[in-house]
Amino acid sequence: MRDRPDARDALRPVGGWQALRLCPRPVVTFLYGTFASDVGQGFFRLVLPWLVYNLKGTPEALGTLAAIQFLPGLLLPWLGAFVDRSDVRRVIAATSILQIVVTLATLLLFLSGQLSLWLIYLSAMLATGLGMLAYNAQNVLLRRATPEPARVSVNALSAIVFTVAWYISPGLAGPTISRLGIAWALGINALAYVFVLVPSLFLPHTAPEAAPARGIAVLRPAWAALRRAPSVLHITLVFAFWNFTWGGVYALEVFFFRSSLHWNAAEVGLVGMAAGLFPVALGIIGPFLAERLRIDHLLIATLGLSGLGMALLGFVHSPWAAIVAVGLLDGAVAPVSIIMATLSQRQVASAIYGRVSAMQSLVVNLPLPVGGALAGVLAQSLGIPVTFSLLGLVTLMSGGAVLRSGLRRLRLGT
Repeated sequence: MRDRPDARDALRPVGGWQALRLCPRPVVTFLYGTFASDVGQGFFRLVLPWLVYNLKGTPEALGTLAAIQFLPGLLLPWLGAFVDRSDVRRVIAATSILQIVVTLATLLLFLSGQLSLWLIYLSAMLATGLGMLAYNAQNVLLRRATPEPARVSVNALSAIVFTVAWYISPGLAGPTISRLGIAWALGINALAYVFVLVPSLFLPHTAPEAAPARGIAVLRPAWAALRRAPSVLHITLVFAFWNFTWGGVYALEVFFFRSSLHWNAAEVGLVGMAAGLFPVALGIIGPFLAERLRIDHLLIATLGLSGLGMALLGFVHSPWAAIVAVGLLDGAVAPVSIIMATLSQRQVASAIYGRVSAMQSLVVNLPLPVGGALAGVLAQSLGIPVTFSLLGLVTLMSGGAVLRSGLRRLRLGT
């Protein structure tokens, strides 16, 4: 079965980063603004597990944090339907304001000494849910406002901005926590959302094309669209499995660095930042990799390198070894994100793109809490090294499934 492209979009050759000039300038400016916002969210990602470790100090507590914060993902199809019938400018602006409110509320509870474990879990859940809504709205914005020839480059910009911020933020958050404290880290986090709020006010108007169905009927057109685009469905499933094993390792990274290696916040943050050199480098050349390599080859290489990084991480004893392991673990996330976004934009009609994007996010993100919770239980009984090795071995072996999928011999470029 051949994938069905949007009838209004003729597939044209893509041109690396040069095609970015075809994208509306306010959209490009907004994507640069998301960099500061993503850096701020990175502070939250380090602050919350740090607080949970201080309160409980067990792998189950860190695994529970990873599981609970992704519960809002169960509502993603309905959030996608909401975005489909909305002007995404308003959704992004409102979400940014709510993210500021949640972060400031967490800060006030911390300063008053009332931030309990369950309030930390609630804060993580709200912050992650709002982040999912903002991400879905951003995806719909790019689908509605970006011409087809510019999609690889604009998806690459979106991926590289996120990837760079993901690794810079712990490098900044760690020293901030060590030298200035948790309160300063939360304050900087709240301020960062302003950098996405302001440019969102200048985004082009993107009116919905049709009012989507409500209730359980929301799921039907999204699932039907994915079935009509088998390559999109298959890469979504591969990404979901990768998130399952990756999420298990990621949920216990902070616990492992603190409990087993006895590193402080600055050391953990700097290791995380330095580990990003490899993923960021792959993100920079992401458009060229996405256009030139077969998709199945890129996915097999990604799973292989990531599995190797997982297996190595549990046995590291020095920061340099940890940098190499985490770099391999995260590997080619940017090129894979570029491919998944571009295939989806080509094969899914604009009128239902929010629901389909939300369905993809649900499928991709749901394994994260499952992997985190399972890794916490396994680590308690088997230890961190064995748990990481098992997850790494399963990831290495999963490359064989790609060879049996509809992604064989498929290329993104023409």
